[in-house]
Amino acid sequence: MRLFGRSFIFLFSSVLLASCGESDQTSWKRGNLHTHSFWSDGDDFPESILAWYRDNGYDFVAISDHNTLADTNRWIQFDTTSSRYPTFVEYVERFGSAWVESEIAGDSVSVRLKRFEEYKSLFDDPGHFLVIRAEEITDRFEDKPIHVNATNIDEFIAPQGGSSVLDVMQRNVNAVLEQRERTGRPMIPHINHPNFGWAIGALELAALEGERFIEVYNGHPAVHNEGDSTRPSVENMWD
Repeated sequence: MRLFGRSFIFLFSSVLLASCGESDQTSWKRGNLHTHSFWSDGDDFPESILAWYRDNGYDFVAISDHNTLADTNRWIQFDTTSSRYPTFVEYVERFGSAWVESEIAGDSVSVRLKRFEEYKSLFDDPGHFLVIRAEEITDRFEDKPIHVNATNIDEFIAPQGGSSVLDVMQRNVNAVLEQRERTGRPMIPHINHPNFGWAIGALELAALEGERFIEVYNGHPAVHNEGDSTRPSVENMWD
């Protein structure tokens, strides 16, 4: 599996998955396993993100916010001069005041973020559009950011830490694999943007056990997909 992507108003990568249908013919599905919402450092509400993907012909999306599963009661606050305010206005216009829970006092706006099960209920349509539960396990070793996506996760996984870049990656991958084995739930880990912060090298990726996937392209401008004069591109790492 190779991971591809494009730039939108929030950080993400996209992926093409092959699956076998009843006729045993390969069916290509287009989707995104790595995107962020207002639950972490994204730039939009989960419902608006999912609506964009559905309306643009995608088959599945996993909103993988940093170290969260969007299952608590959370409100965000901003004022009417914030860049979030026009996004909020569009959100209300699209989904209506009966769905959007907000409080406005003077120039201050508070909005409740919908939980995963709530926003999934609006969009999940088996056979047509799949909303997948995910988490970007966001860890580091010293000054190196190390992010592992857990796709179709069931329970929150805290960053595991470790004594080296490889150890941090392996511990977080192992936590995903342990949950998959214990719950019997189909689940995959993959390493996100290895060149972000020049954190992860090809040899460290090759040394990982139980991990088969990496994000080849990410739309964020600081992730160094193409490498530089002394370091390989992520596509070369994959090859």
